[in-house]
Amino acid sequence: MSETTTLTIDYEWTIIAVDAQVKDGELENIIKTIHWRYTATSSDGLTDFVYGAVGFEPPDPKAFIPYTDLTKKQIVSWLESAVDITAQQKILADSISSKRAPQFVTLTPNFV
Repeated sequence: MSETTTLTIDYEWTIIAVDAQVKDGELENIIKTIHWRYTATSSDGLTDFVYGAVGFEPPDPKAFIPYTDLTKKQIVSWLESAVDITAQQKILADSISSKRAPQFVTLTPNFV
């Protein structure tokens, strides 16, 4: 009897950069766009990623968080509210799955 191994996928956000408006009234460094990468790594070592950018409306001045006080956790929570995580995870899982059993390959000609 053979043992089957359940493969898992871990996902991680990377914040590439943020575009910010320098000043608007009393507010400074107001984030307008977050550039991100979402990486999937399977338990058998395969990886892939998707990337994008999300724009944001001006914040409520009463709820504004100064840029110097922002954490990765806060920015990720904004991304998770704006990006369809389920769709991104499906794209990445499908991509990793296709790497295990590729249907297409790029071949280099062995002639000159």
